[in-house]
Amino acid sequence: MKALTAWIWIVTSVMFGIVVLTIGAKLIVGQSKAQQKHDILNQADVLYRKMNDVCSKGGVGELYSLEIGIPQITKAVYVCNETDEYPPDKISEYISKGRSAIGSRLCLQFFDDNIPKCLNLPCKSNMTYIGTPSLKTDLPGTIAKILGTTPVYKYRVVINKSDDMFLTVKATQIIK
Repeated sequence: MKALTAWIWIVTSVMFGIVVLTIGAKLIVGQSKAQQKHDILNQADVLYRKMNDVCSKGGVGELYSLEIGIPQITKAVYVCNETDEYPPDKISEYISKGRSAIGSRLCLQFFDDNIPKCLNLPCKSNMTYIGTPSLKTDLPGTIAKILGTTPVYKYRVVINKSDDMFLTVKATQIIK
């Protein structure tokens, strides 16, 4: 009887350990995603402020360049005309091909969010779609898999005031 009691304690302890380990792993993954969201929200805010400054304070022909990193949890950063306008269905392909859109709102959407977060811009903008490219194998994704991390797609963004009330925002993916 003592042997059976010992085995019950052992099995119970192992099951309790697995539950604690699972909960801990979920908390760590959740914290990592929250940190990635915080980082991209900060970078999108910097992009928004620079676009706003170039539009309202800059003269025609003024250029500004910056680099931003987009984690894989980000569906897209884009411009549109409506507050709740979703990115196109084939946004990953558009990002891979370097397509652009024209609009007066800068929006950001995560894969796990239903509604994009948008801010009004003082100028209309023609902006290249930025975000997670199509899920085909690419160099940043491969490097991240080897290192055991989440891919972060780096972009060089050039903001150009091409007319009094019009910005051209060109983003090109860079490999680092």
